[in-house]
Amino acid sequence: MISELRKLIPMKMIYFTHIFLVSPILIYIGYKKNETPDIIFNLLYLFSLSITLMVVIRNLNFNYWTMIKLMHYLIIVPLFLYIAYYRNLSNNGYNSLIGLGLILIVYQSYKLYLMLN
Repeated sequence: MISELRKLIPMKMIYFTHIFLVSPILIYIGYKKNETPDIIFNLLYLFSLSITLMVVIRNLNFNYWTMIKLMHYLIIVPLFLYIAYYRNLSNNGYNSLIGLGLILIVYQSYKLYLMLN
């Protein structure tokens, strides 16, 4: 039932969510480091939950979308849960979050641009 919810959300909204919600949170955590408020880390728990509910793998064909979905389950969710739970990274870890957020903005903006043109 919840997996059917994903069909109601246009890809445009997903790109905007990555660009204006997920990426800024990652950049903010990387910038504020240990001074990041707890509510921001709790958003990572919420993101992890939403990924597990919304990203559905129906078959394991070797294609672009299956690889993106697998990456969310195997890399993104564990990463978000780790960061949200421990709330204390090395300086390089925080800098990596800034880089990840910036890369995510560029990539999702590019995908959105391709969709709109």
